Amino acid sequence: IAGLAIVVAAALALLIITIAGFRYVASAGDPQATAGAKNAIVYAIVGLLVAIFAEALVSFVAGNL
Repeated sequence: IAGLAIVVAAALALLIITIAGFRYVASAGDPQATAGAKNAIVYAIVGLLVAIFAEALVSFVAGNL
């Protein structure tokens, strides 16, 4: 089930990054819209990294029991 969680997290991160990319392109130079799109991309990447590290930590701990 942990592998499924990573796949779902990766799919959601990809979806959010894609939508934020479209928002960035469509921002037409508006500083607030550009900043919001950049933040969404960064948060999606950070969230994916947290999910990956959490899964790795759980696998490590469960493997040592």
